[in-house]
Amino acid sequence: MNVRPNSKAPASSVDVQALVALLAIGQLAIDHSRAINAVDMAKHQYHDAIRDYECGEGHININGPDGEELKAATAIEYAAYLAAKRAAYNIKRRLDNACRKAVSQ
Repeated sequence: MNVRPNSKAPASSVDVQALVALLAIGQLAIDHSRAINAVDMAKHQYHDAIRDYECGEGHININGPDGEELKAATAIEYAAYLAAKRAAYNIKRRLDNACRKAVSQ
């Protein structure tokens, strides 16, 4: 016989597809971790902006009489925080879908 007992068969297309799916999942997991860190940083910047606005006046109730001024003064930081949260959510959704797809293959 001409068959070598130690020869390895080439990887099937299913194995390659599974490997590609796992690589995509890994990259999405890294992206999600970075996005969560960005959310934390944006949240801290937003809270710092609130503290800077209050600067010694004590706690300002966001629903109180000075709340509208506080909201206007921190609108940029709040918008950045919401955008970071939205981006992290979208990456998490893509990660969940990729995991679900990899399991069903």
